[in-house]
Amino acid sequence: MRNLVLRRLNQRSYTRKQLEDYLARKSADPQVVETVLNRFVEVHLIDDAEYAREYVRAKRAIKGAGPSVLRMELKKRGIDEALITDAIDGRLGEDVDVARTLAEKKRASLGRFDAATQSRRIASFLIRRGYSPQLAFSVTREVVTADPLAEEPWHS
Repeated sequence: MRNLVLRRLNQRSYTRKQLEDYLARKSADPQVVETVLNRFVEVHLIDDAEYAREYVRAKRAIKGAGPSVLRMELKKRGIDEALITDAIDGRLGEDVDVARTLAEKKRASLGRFDAATQSRRIASFLIRRGYSPQLAFSVTREVVTADPLAEEPWHS
């Protein structure tokens, strides 16, 4: 049993729930599973809090995932609600920056559309990524109404 868990953890990090599910599929005795996993938590080979923080950091960096998407994905992985809140709320200031970066990239691909169409598409894109509607509309308004020529002194 321990060897199965060690081999699994050697590949990547897993939550306690993911490992419980894995061992259940292997028809392991629930009492033995509980004992083994408790020991792995004790020696910090399984750390759901660290898993949640790393997952949030990686998904934001790679996909620009917003809080609601991150919360849903961590819940599916069996992370406790308090740990999810700590991992996500610790990065609230980054949400605006990440959303703005995503909106600017999206706007670059929408140059052929009028401002209303750009706004609608960017806002819905951000909301699908897991950002709140308030943040999505605010960032969208900021990005779409920004005058790209205003920063270039030769156009004054």
